[in-house]
Amino acid sequence: MSATTGRDENGQVKVGRGMAGRDGMARGTGWDLASVVARGRARLVDVLRSEWSKARTLRSTWITLLAVVLAGALFAALFAGAAGREQEGVVDEAVHPLNWVFRGLVIVQIIAGYLGARAVTVEYATGTMPGSLTAAPRRGRILAAKAVVYAAMALVAGWVTALTMFLVGRAVLAAKGLPVYTFTEPGVARALAGVGLHMAVMSLFGLAIGLLVRSTAGAVTVLTLVALLIPAMSSLYPDWLAAFVVKYFLTTAGARIAGVGEQPPLLPAWAGFAVFCAYTAVLLLAALTVFRRRDA
Repeated sequence: MSATTGRDENGQVKVGRGMAGRDGMARGTGWDLASVVARGRARLVDVLRSEWSKARTLRSTWITLLAVVLAGALFAALFAGAAGREQEGVVDEAVHPLNWVFRGLVIVQIIAGYLGARAVTVEYATGTMPGSLTAAPRRGRILAAKAVVYAAMALVAGWVTALTMFLVGRAVLAAKGLPVYTFTEPGVARALAGVGLHMAVMSLFGLAIGLLVRSTAGAVTVLTLVALLIPAMSSLYPDWLAAFVVKYFLTTAGARIAGVGEQPPLLPAWAGFAVFCAYTAVLLLAALTVFRRRDA
């Protein structure tokens, strides 16, 4: 027998015909309807369990996480190779070799943002968001659970990506006879950890964008514009705007956490990351406001 969720005149969750499978899980929503109905409300742990169930059972989640790692490895090899061709054996002391290898993160971060965006755009596209909101009407709780689940996945994927890029880039640089880096060099361990942190916050940024636009294509367009196009075109802007974009724009500031050494006029690593977190927090607050006021 199948069922749908609803609420009676006292605000308690009730179940009718239509949407639940034999195991009590609401199809496509990750909700254990029987346990929610028994209590009459969804706890935060229920929402977290639901979001984790939805994330891990979708093949596209794992494909996206794998794409983050593989794209990182590919761009690490490409940019390390480009460093070898550009320097032609002449060492540029001003550029740490790991910074060359990590330049591909500017593209990889778009995939991490997409991971967060799809947490909501997929539900809107498949029509399962109303079911989730019926089981857990407190929308802030749903947003918080999505943020925890997808940021955690992006964090781990970012750390795996950082290690992969570290090893691939080191091998390519060594093959070209250029200086390589080690884990013990100042700033290298922080940069490796910073890749995971940056990807986690980028997934939250994507989550906020996904809530605001409710479209996967629209979210990817915004992510590409913010992460790639606006910074890449900074040389075309007036001097004051170019200086702002290079130093204080959210993705350029956030990327400093994955860089080694001071790079004037850029912000220090943790200051830049704090700026990125502040942008993301404001956007998440705006997304939550819209999410609460807009129909599913």
